[in-house]
Amino acid sequence: MPFYFYRLEKIKKQISQLEQLRYKESIPISEFLTYPDDGQNALLPQDLTVSNGTLKLGDHWKGKDQYLYLSQHIQLPTSWKDQIVLGIFDFGITGDGYNSGFESLCFVNGQPYQGVDSHHKEVFFDLKETGLSFSLHFRLWSGLPGGGKTVAMEHQFKEARCVCLDKTTDQFYYLTKNVFETIEILDSNHPDKSWLEAMLVEAFKKVDFSYPGSTDFYQSIQVAYDQLANVLQTKPKSDIHISLIGHTHIDVAWLWRLRHTREKAARSFSTVHRLMNQYEHYIFLQSQAQLYDFIKHDYPMIYEHIQQRVKENKWEPGGSMWVECDCNLVSGESLVRQILYGKQFFKREFGVDNDYLWLPDVFGYSWALPQILKKSNIHTFVTTKISWNDTDKLPYDTFKWKGIDGSEVLTHFITTPEHFNPRYYTYNGLIDPYTIKGIYDNYSNKDLNNHLLIAYGYGDGGGGVTRDMLENIKAIQKIPSLPHVQTQQAKDYFHELHHIVEENPRKGYIPTWDGELYLEFHRGTYTSQARNKKANRQVEYAMKHLELLLSLAKQQGSPYPQETLLSLWKVILCHQFHDIIPGSSIHEVYEDSKINYQGVFDQIHELKQQALNTLINHRPKSYTIFNPTSFKQASYIEVPEQGSFIDGQGHVLESHLYQNKTYLYIPEIDPLSFKNIYLKSQDTSLSKELITIHDRTIDTPFYHVELNPQGQLDILYDKEAQRDILTPHQLGNVFQIFEDKPREFDA
Repeated sequence: MPFYFYRLEKIKKQISQLEQLRYKESIPISEFLTYPDDGQNALLPQDLTVSNGTLKLGDHWKGKDQYLYLSQHIQLPTSWKDQIVLGIFDFGITGDGYNSGFESLCFVNGQPYQGVDSHHKEVFFDLKETGLSFSLHFRLWSGLPGGGKTVAMEHQFKEARCVCLDKTTDQFYYLTKNVFETIEILDSNHPDKSWLEAMLVEAFKKVDFSYPGSTDFYQSIQVAYDQLANVLQTKPKSDIHISLIGHTHIDVAWLWRLRHTREKAARSFSTVHRLMNQYEHYIFLQSQAQLYDFIKHDYPMIYEHIQQRVKENKWEPGGSMWVECDCNLVSGESLVRQILYGKQFFKREFGVDNDYLWLPDVFGYSWALPQILKKSNIHTFVTTKISWNDTDKLPYDTFKWKGIDGSEVLTHFITTPEHFNPRYYTYNGLIDPYTIKGIYDNYSNKDLNNHLLIAYGYGDGGGGVTRDMLENIKAIQKIPSLPHVQTQQAKDYFHELHHIVEENPRKGYIPTWDGELYLEFHRGTYTSQARNKKANRQVEYAMKHLELLLSLAKQQGSPYPQETLLSLWKVILCHQFHDIIPGSSIHEVYEDSKINYQGVFDQIHELKQQALNTLINHRPKSYTIFNPTSFKQASYIEVPEQGSFIDGQGHVLESHLYQNKTYLYIPEIDPLSFKNIYLKSQDTSLSKELITIHDRTIDTPFYHVELNPQGQLDILYDKEAQRDILTPHQLGNVFQIFEDKPREFDA
């Protein structure tokens, strides 16, 4: 062990000084004009003419779900025209995962430019695009509390200035910071630990801190950087390879509403575009066709940028589904539609054919999925969420997942460690030595594979990749003792993973998991927000029946409203997102879903009536019955008039009267078939009383029931079996209520 002398503590302080010394020639911005914003118009209004005040440096501003426009004109000196120029802005605090707190969208010369928040304080200005004189606007959002008690979010305007960046000092800052963090995470017996420390000390010996910020200081930084960068190249890297894909997980709704998600996507995606202007190695993945559809409608300019980046192979539209949907509650038909409409959108809009399913945050996965995926030409399934199991850890991270019918898909868990709890894998990876080393430390299948994938970038509420992360990649590529890192599209990584598993060059064990991937957590998935779950199931059935009727009507010459049906399915699929249908979102999300579902039901009813008008001959005293299921059915139906009824063959139908209504028993209807019945006469003598009720006594053809004043069953007698169902002196229909206080996440 080398002599200590507090060298690392001293260097840590010097690195923190470099963070600010990167910026030169600062021009402060002390105030902004403010304009009211009702939250309805996400683009910059054209009528920002009358300001309602100013926001000055040090001022506080607050609100819950409040918006505010800021405006300022920027004039840069001509001496800056060949410099790297950026603005630094601090208007508030953004919560972890962008789940609460401040966010904003910056506009330059009236056009969306990039998101600004606690992790994206820097705005780099392309002077060829903006010139030295330009208008600067910010649309600030106070944010929401992130669930729990409703409180106003309070923020403070702490900083706004334009600066020039010294590129070499910037590079030296990131390189030394990452070397320092590598030293911290290496085991004390690692042969490179003391060597890295010594090389870091030698580099800082070259820095002239006599007059920080002087010409001599910046010249010494160049010498120190060259020395450290060159000496690091003399040591070999490990044989572990890590592919990196930029990413931002955007929950379509959770601790915010759908309308907020549209804005989160705009902020996140505009930031991606700006960072890609600076970093050639930046490759970004975004799943969920729904988010692209939002942007296409709301922010056409941002959407054009996305399309261009896709053509450049820098932006990967992937994941296959319309949204990252729940896989426990939705029907098989819905799972198929999620993939069908998701893949169609990506193919139509970007020319991309998805062959992997990206569901990092869903609360468990149906055993039916492998079969659906194989039939959808999807060969890989990816998640991280199963690592959240509270009892049993799944023994594998790369394996073949076998479905009910024997279909198999290669399944891979991204094992990036959470900083707050390394036991949890995350889809919101950071780029630092801890993460790069930790993903392999976590990985269970080291005998099979030494090539892993990190999805990096802030997420849940968006935000995405930061400049820090992109600079850290460049620095980590130079540091021995850490795995090789490279940026790569996810699809290319999965193709390579398939090759590794098929060829198995390491002769490792290739496991198979046969069964559902059950998440031992978030068990309220099946119970919370029952009204919302009921609406989903009802609308799934209603859409099936509607499409059958419309298809039959088309055979009679009626037009098939394909675009209208697609718009209805988009609403349904959106509300199957993995934080909406399980019941884990805030109250306002379910008020919105109630309205949205009702809108779908209203349109279904209207289209259904149009189809029936085509299919049914409206004759007096006749009724048409339709069996929309795939199996034969026998059932009771209600008709609005009394009398004797016959079917098309003249058979008299069994009928029952109850509360002046007639209930007919239809013995059998073939699948997907119609059956006509006719009122033969007004004679009701053949009808039987189906149910008789006297006070608290109920008689049916099958049961005799007596209730007590509390609505509980005193007697339940089975007439066919001729026996009492209830134990003597015991009651039935006794309601029990249990307190259910969650240990962690409330419903």
